[in-house]
Amino acid sequence: MRPSDLRVSIVGDRQVVLEGEVAYRHPLPRENLALNECTYGPFSRTVHLPLPVDAAGVAVNLQDGVLTVDMRVRAEAVHLHWQPKEAGSGERPG
Repeated sequence: MRPSDLRVSIVGDRQVVLEGEVAYRHPLPRENLALNECTYGPFSRTVHLPLPVDAAGVAVNLQDGVLTVDMRVRAEAVHLHWQPKEAGSGERPG
């Protein structure tokens, strides 16, 4: 698959849509095959994300047949809940 065969879209802030087409690459015409276990043709996958992402910070890489999509969670979506322990409780931090 070539990068030009693939489209990656961010829909809203919680969905990634992967669309593309795998070309038929076989030395025989499709009509002459009794069985072909390789998948070809158009495809579409939607991935629902647990947290909203920043669409401006998305990086996509296709290398050796592996697609990597790096996204950053929107800053306002991250809530840290941290409660300090009382001093002298006998517990070590960590």
